[in-house]
This record gives sequence, structure tokens and C-alpha cells, in this order.
Amino acid sequence: MESRYRKAVLSAFVMWLCSNAVVVAAQPDEPLTLQAALEAALAANPRLQVYPFRAAVLRGEQTTAALAPPLQLNTAVEDVLGTDSLRGVDGAELTLSLSRVVELGGKRTARTGAVSRRIELLDAQQRIDQLDLMAEVTRHYIAVASAQQQLALSQRAVAMAQQTLTNVQTLVTAAQVPAAEQQRAAALLAQATLEQNHADATLQAARLELAGLWASRQVDFTTVSADLLAVGVAGDPTALLLALEDNVDIELFASEERLQRAELAIAQSDSRSNVQWSAGIRHLGEAGDTGFVVGASMPLGSARRASGAIAAAQAGIDEVASRRADALNRLRTRLSVLHVQLVQAIAETNGLREQVLPPLNSALEQTRAAYLGGRYGYLELITAQRDVLAAEQALIDSATTTHLLRAEIERLTGAALDSANAE
Repeated sequence: MESRYRKAVLSAFVMWLCSNAVVVAAQPDEPLTLQAALEAALAANPRLQVYPFRAAVLRGEQTTAALAPPLQLNTAVEDVLGTDSLRGVDGAELTLSLSRVVELGGKRTARTGAVSRRIELLDAQQRIDQLDLMAEVTRHYIAVASAQQQLALSQRAVAMAQQTLTNVQTLVTAAQVPAAEQQRAAALLAQATLEQNHADATLQAARLELAGLWASRQVDFTTVSADLLAVGVAGDPTALLLALEDNVDIELFASEERLQRAELAIAQSDSRSNVQWSAGIRHLGEAGDTGFVVGASMPLGSARRASGAIAAAQAGIDEVASRRADALNRLRTRLSVLHVQLVQAIAETNGLREQVLPPLNSALEQTRAAYLGGRYGYLELITAQRDVLAAEQALIDSATTTHLLRAEIERLTGAALDSANAE
């Protein structure tokens, strides 16, 4: 297939997106490359458009988390509107003060650290969505390439049926075969034409689905540039399993663990009590005197109240580690199964192309010559044609399966098979 997506390509695409806002696609008279399709989808697919807004929300939360507790202006009026000597406001005591909470235990650093970890987690989720989109583009690209090959096969079937009808008409005219064979050949041509129309519609639908991944309302390409029958190699399974360590889905667990550790830091900082100070002036209305007042307060039992949050955060860290181990185990199993299937699909594709089709094509030519010479009947000719067409159909199906398996493996490992094999 065309150049395969890999982790380095993804970072290059992200840099490209930062400086280009246009959609890259093929010109109508040029084949669409896989790279152009990937760039177009990354630039315009709606599912990726939400991340700038989510990032803006987190940046706002980070700004808020970095703020220190505010100064508070406090006022109090005492000994007013009472009885006897406290009647009215002549004996009132007026207190005006400022106060602020002094955070201890690194609370502000813990808050901003937690938001930073959430930003990292959002970045990891964005990378996963980008790779998922790239894998989807690749699968639809393969579908278009397969539909192109299928259309070419149906066109060959029509040409083969037309040639058969022409040969039969010649023999019927020469009274060498019955007229019924001409009717059968004409029906075979009509059926092949219907199958060609179906293949053409399938190709149009596949092109529409591919173009829809970059939100295009019309197909702006005619063909894709892909050699469907070039299936390559399966790669070294050991190297592929090692590449799983860099899988973005596994990296997501690392981001989750860092977020849980940030939550643990917040819980631990909450175990340290804050101190609140206040300072101001008090005016004694009856005596007419004014004095300064200062004060401080500290809640008790903060460590006990924070113990539950600390235990929950630690359990969250352990839970993430357990989920990571489970996910890695499942990915390894999935990758091993896919590799076995890929090896078989490559062998089947190469076998059909190199060992099955050549003798079938040779047999078809010999059968056609024998039919024209009167040595074989119509049934032998049609059987030979169907054998060739069935083998070519099997080759297309096998090659398509091979590329889909390769795309899935490369999505899991984040690297092209040839790169993983070289490491």
C-alpha cells in the first residue's frame, strides 16, 4: 500500500495542522495518496474539532487553580440598638479587619499539578482519537482500492463474456454449434454487465465514505494510488510485541496514573491545616477610643478528615496499574492472533497470484482454442472462465484481508511493519 502511518508521521501531521488550515486532497485527475487522505481527515474531521475547546476549558481551570486565597474584608458592629446604656448607637463597637487564609502543605502546587495532569490526559486522548481516525481512513482507503480492483475484474468478466459471445456467434453461423449456445452466451454477457454495474456502484459508495472522513460533500478524487496485490511481509512478532509498549492506549494509562498521583498530592496537602489570620481596627463608641485587633485560627483534625481521600487516591493508582496490565495482556494476545492471520493471508495471496492463477489462465487459453477447434464443448469453456474469475476474486479478497490486518497491527503498534521488523 501507499506509505503507512506511523508515530513519527502523526507528530509531523500535528505540526502541519498548526500552520495550515486547508484540506489537502488529490486533484480530480490525480490518484489520491494515502498520505493526502490522512492529512485531509486530520485537518477537517469533526471529531477532532472538540479538543481545542476542551483544552481551553482546562487552561481556564488552571488559571483559577493557580490563584491564592483572596483577601477578605470583614466588618462587625456590636452593642447597638440595645437597652439602657446600649440604647441607640452611642455605645457601639465597630470592628473593621482584613483576613486571608494561608495555605500550607503545597495546596496551590497540588491543584495546578492536577490540572496539568488533566491536560496531559486530554493530549493522550487526542492522540488516540487521531490514530483511530488514521486507522479508519486507512481501512476506507483499502476499501476503495479493493473496489477498484473488483471493478477491473468485473470489466474483464464482461470482456471475456463478449469474446465468448462473438466466438459462439461465429460457430453458430457456421452451423458448428447449436443456436442455444448463443443464447446462453448472451445471458452470460448480460449477467456480467449487471455485476459490473454493481461493482461500479460499490466503488462510488466506497469513495463517498472515504471523502466523508474529511467532511467533504463531494468526491474530489477519481482513484486511489495503491497496489492492492503488493502485500509485503508480516514482520517479526517479537519486535511487534515490544512495540506494544509504546501503544498510545497503554500510554493513556500512564497519563491516568499521573493524574491519580496528582489527586493523591491534593489529598495529602489537605491533611495540613490552613492558617487564617486577620488584622484590623476596633472603635469603641462609648469611650471614643480606637485600637488594633489581630487574630488567627486553624481547623483541627485535618489529617483525620483527609485520610479517606488519601486512601481513595492510592487505590485509584493501584486500579490504573491493574487496568494497564490487563489491557497490555489483551493487546498482546490480539497482536499475536493478528500476526498469525497476517502470515496466512500473505501466503494465501502470494499462492493465488503465483501458483494458482498462471496455470488457470494458461488452461483458459488452451480451452478456448480447443473450443474453437471443435474439440471442447461450451461447458468446458465456461467452466475454465469461471475458474479464472473465481481465483481472481479470491485473490482480491485475500489481498484486501491482508491489508486490513496490516492496518490493524500498525494501529496497535503505532509503527509500520517494516519499521517494527527493522528494530
